[in-house]
Amino acid sequence: MQVSDLFQAPAGVVESPVPTDGHAERGLLTALLMDRDAIIHVRPILAPADFWSAEAGALYRLICACYERREPPDMVVLASEAQAQAASLPGGTATGVLALMADLFRDYASVQPVHLLYYAERVRQAAQQRRRIQIGQALFQLGYRTDLDSDGIAAEQARILAALWTQEPVHGVALHRVLSDLLADLSTQATSAALPGIPTGFPTLDRTIYGWERGTINLLGALTSSGKTALALHFACAACAAGVPVCLLSLEMDAPAIGRRLLAMASSTGMDLLRRPAQLAAHDWQRLADGAAALTRGAPLTLFDAGVTTVATLQTEVQRAQADPTQGCGLLIVDYLQLMEGDRRSGTREQEVAGVSRALKRLARQCHCAVVVLAQLNDGAEGPEPPQLRDFRESRGPAMDATVVLALHRPDPLNAPGRIDLHNLKNRDGERSTILPLDWNGRLQQFTEVRL
Repeated sequence: MQVSDLFQAPAGVVESPVPTDGHAERGLLTALLMDRDAIIHVRPILAPADFWSAEAGALYRLICACYERREPPDMVVLASEAQAQAASLPGGTATGVLALMADLFRDYASVQPVHLLYYAERVRQAAQQRRRIQIGQALFQLGYRTDLDSDGIAAEQARILAALWTQEPVHGVALHRVLSDLLADLSTQATSAALPGIPTGFPTLDRTIYGWERGTINLLGALTSSGKTALALHFACAACAAGVPVCLLSLEMDAPAIGRRLLAMASSTGMDLLRRPAQLAAHDWQRLADGAAALTRGAPLTLFDAGVTTVATLQTEVQRAQADPTQGCGLLIVDYLQLMEGDRRSGTREQEVAGVSRALKRLARQCHCAVVVLAQLNDGAEGPEPPQLRDFRESRGPAMDATVVLALHRPDPLNAPGRIDLHNLKNRDGERSTILPLDWNGRLQQFTEVRL
C-alpha cells in the first residue's frame, strides 16, 4: 500500500478537503531563500514529506542538500541542483521546481523572514492532521475486512502504521551502515600517520587520548588563575594549525583580551610590553607581525562575544559558523562552565550546571564537533594532593558526561611556580591517571611539555 492510497475516502463517507496550507509552505520556502541560515532552525522539525505540494517538498529537500554541502541556497545553485536531480523530482523533471522558485522570488516583498517559525509550525500542523486522517481512514477500511482473523488484523494495523511513519525523519541508523563506515575509517587511519582526533598540541597527551574526538564533550578543570584559559588557547592554536576550524566562547574576557593573549603566545612577546606598547622596540614589532601572521595562517578561529550565554544560543552560532565556508567549527571551547546559563532556571544551581553540561553534550553530537569546556575546581582542591573528579565546583555531573577530564595542578606553587601538572582524571577510550608535567611562562602565556 502506498501512503497516497490511504487518502481514498471510504464508501459512505463524505470526502472533506485535505488539510493543507499552501500559503505557509510558500512563505516558509521564501523565507529560507531570503536567509540562508534559517534552515538551521527549521530542519530539525520539518521533513520534505511534510509539504503537501510535491514541488515544495522537492525544493525544501534541495535547500537541505545545499546546507549539507555548505553552499548558499540561491537561484543559481538550486537551479543547477534541480537539473542534476531531475530524475528524482516530481514528474521526473525540474520544470515544476524551477517554476516554483521563480514564483517565490517574486514573493519576496510579501514575506517577513521573522515569521519563519510561524510558517514552519503551520506546515507541520497540517502534515500532522493529514497523518491523523490517514490513520483513521485506513483503520476504518480495515474494520470491514472479513478475510482476516484477529492476528491478520493486528498485522495489517502494524503495516499501515509503518507505512505512515516512514514519512517521519528516521532517527536511527542501521548497524550494517555503522560497521561499514567504521571499517572504512579504520582502513583510512591505518594508512595515515595522522591522529584519529583533533591534536591538542602536546604529543604525550595525544598519545593518551588520541586527540579530541568529534561528537564528545571534554572537561578541563583548574583553580582560579591557574592557567586554564591559556591552556585552552594552546589547544585552539594546535587545532587551527592542523587545519581544524575553532570556535571559542569566553564569558570571562572580551575578544581584544583573548587576542592579546594569543598574540603574546604566538610572538613570544611579554604581556607587560603589550600593555605598554611605547616600550616596544623595532624587533618587537616584527615579532608581533610574524606572530599575527602565524595565528591567521591556519584554519579560522572565531571568537563569540558575551551575548551568547545559553547553550541554545551557542548551538545556533556554531551551526551558523559551520554553514559559512569561511568559518566552520570542528572544535568548540567554552570558557567557562559555571558562567553558562541554563535554558530553564529550575531547581538548584548544581542541577542547572548539570543541565548545561548535558545540553553541551547534545550540541557536540548534533554539530559533530569536539567540545572542550573549562570549569572551576573547589577551593578545597588547593594543596599538595592532586585534584579528583569530586573537586569540580557545583556539580559532578559535567565530569560524568565528559569523555576526557583533565585538571591543572601546581604541586609546589612556592618553590616551583612555573611547574604545572596536567592530570588525566578520566579517559573513556584509554589510559587515565597519567600526569603530563608542563612548564608555564605566564609573561608569554606559553605552556611547554617537560621532556622526562
